[in-house]
Amino acid sequence: MAIPTSETLEHDIADMGDGRVAVYNLCADTTRKNANGFVCNMHPSEGVWLFRGAPRGSCYGSMYGDHRTCGVIPTCAPRVARRQSILVKDSECIVRLRSAPERAPYVCFDERWFRNMEAMQWNRDHTCVELVPIVVGLP
Repeated sequence: MAIPTSETLEHDIADMGDGRVAVYNLCADTTRKNANGFVCNMHPSEGVWLFRGAPRGSCYGSMYGDHRTCGVIPTCAPRVARRQSILVKDSECIVRLRSAPERAPYVCFDERWFRNMEAMQWNRDHTCVELVPIVVGLP
């Protein structure tokens, strides 16, 4: 039996107080107290990356940052053609039933991207864990 130890909502809404409401689409609030690391879906060939927060017990970390700086983290690699994008194609771990192989631009999480995350108060010492897929089944 598999039991998840961390989960991240891709779409959420929160009461910020003072009559303000925050809507999170494809990102997660890093300041919430119930956070246990943040899961980010990459291209199916890359799997899932787990961004750890501040150390707390034996879990993947806790909250960090604040809303004056940023306070959010993406929950998936954006599919956008930009300078920092890479053209990704299916790897051997992808098994497709009926759909055609994908060849799409995904934003590359490179050094520049990680420096931007640091500016948003994510501490690089907390690390990012890459959960690489063995087999990915797609329709």
